[in-house]
Amino acid sequence: KREAVGSKKAIESITGKPVYTFCFPYGGFNDYTRDILRDAGYKAGFVTMPRDNSIALDPYRLKRVKIASGPLGSLDFRIKTSGYYMWFKAHRWTKKK
Repeated sequence: KREAVGSKKAIESITGKPVYTFCFPYGGFNDYTRDILRDAGYKAGFVTMPRDNSIALDPYRLKRVKIASGPLGSLDFRIKTSGYYMWFKAHRWTKKK
């Protein structure tokens, strides 16, 4: 709780602008951490799990995609933001009949 509230206040102090979103470290979250964010004034949170990105489901569980740095960083970005990557990731374990 201290980190979520403290980082929000620090960023707002530095930028002079309100902070409304939070990226869960390594995408990890649970209902308790979601409640902490809501109580701290965040309006949304981002996770790294494949899921439907409908804000109607839960604005504190919006999907995000990790983009790696390095020599393939721009290719990684293009692939992962194309839409196909998330479809493939969500369906890779589906057995064909």
